Formats: sequence, structure tokens, C-alpha cells
Amino acid sequence: MVRVLHRGVNYDTSVGKSALLDIVVFDSVARIQNLQAKLGHSQVESDGQVLKITEMYAISNQSTPPSDAIRGQITLKSPLHRRPR
Repeated sequence: MVRVLHRGVNYDTSVGKSALLDIVVFDSVARIQNLQAKLGHSQVESDGQVLKITEMYAISNQSTPPSDAIRGQITLKSPLHRRPR
């Protein structure tokens, strides 16, 4: 595994047997335009003492030019988390 840190964003890739690596990185921005949640999944587990909640999302990033968020700066508003009216 190789990790590249570019403008505050980590990019990880697996290392194969070839000596050459090609890692695609993007400019980082404070807020990504056109970022949408396409699918959300929540898993709730309990062992009787600890409650563990895991959430995973499929994200569509249609930003132009392509960009990534500075670590810790993504705020996602999604219809998956709408409050009842």
C-alpha cells in the first residue's frame, strides 16, 4: 500500500509487482460543488453493552474540474437524512 498526501488529502493505492505507480490526485477545495449521495446504508449492532452504528454511502462527485475535499471538510446533505415534516 502506498499513501500520497496532496494538498491535505490522502490517496491510497495498492502496490503490484511492477515498479511503476500511477496515482491520480485532484486539487482540494473547502467545498465540493455537485456532490450527491446516491445510496446510503446503515448497520446497527449491539453486544448488549455497546451500540455500534456504521454508515456507508455511494457518492457521486460531478465537480468540474475534478476536485476532492480537504480532510474533515465534507458536509453531505442527502435525501437519506431528511427529517419528517
